[in-house]
Amino acid sequence: MLSSVLLEDEEVLTLETQFEIVRTTAPELAGQTLRGAAIRDRTGATVVAIERDGELLTNPEPDLRMQDGDRFIITGSDSVINNFTETFR
Repeated sequence: MLSSVLLEDEEVLTLETQFEIVRTTAPELAGQTLRGAAIRDRTGATVVAIERDGELLTNPEPDLRMQDGDRFIITGSDSVINNFTETFR
């Protein structure tokens, strides 16, 4: 359902299309903003939320500065998730 909302009118959702929502870390992003890190441009992944100090920050703003210990909730296809993991670990 989340993928449908994110992709809006695009005709890419088929039974064969697999999208995942994954919780992961990316320590190298600490100190950067979401805009500056260009996560979607670099990996194709969409950050839908960030867990920080027991709080869930949904729909994070582009100028949010990431901190050490943040956990990212990202969405994308299998290859996109793998690309995020390889790029930011």
